[in-house]
Amino acid sequence: MINLENHTVDGMIIDEEKMMITIKNVRASSRVLTDFLKLIRDAEINIDVISQTAPIDNHIDIAFIVLADQIEVVEGVFNKLKERHADIVTTINDQITCLAITGIGMRSQSGVASNFFNTLTENNIPILMITTSEIRVTCVVNKEDGYKGSMAMKNAFAL
Repeated sequence: MINLENHTVDGMIIDEEKMMITIKNVRASSRVLTDFLKLIRDAEINIDVISQTAPIDNHIDIAFIVLADQIEVVEGVFNKLKERHADIVTTINDQITCLAITGIGMRSQSGVASNFFNTLTENNIPILMITTSEIRVTCVVNKEDGYKGSMAMKNAFAL
């Protein structure tokens, strides 16, 4: 019987077809997130990643990753959202690459995320967003750093 968890990292995903959308200056107790998600749902936009900062002075920032070809629809959603919540600030960054490593063995092997982030740091690649799961580490980098980051990951994890 093969123990799949012996293979800590066995795959890499590179996705340049995404954009990062951010809502800033959101009151922590507001309905902005709920309103935004309803508008996104009604526009039939699929969200890949959601990240929220911890509250500072009772305000948060929320960032999402969606398909880049939906930029016009997202802009329309932002316009509707700003009608309801005039104090928020929204940005769209379509110059990103999502880099991810995957592997079933990550469930039982410590240090994988540390190696991932260290590899990016050693290659002077700024991290714009991070998300992890039991078997995947994903980060968003500037599109111009995507290829360099993928080659660095390939070398660091012998992919």
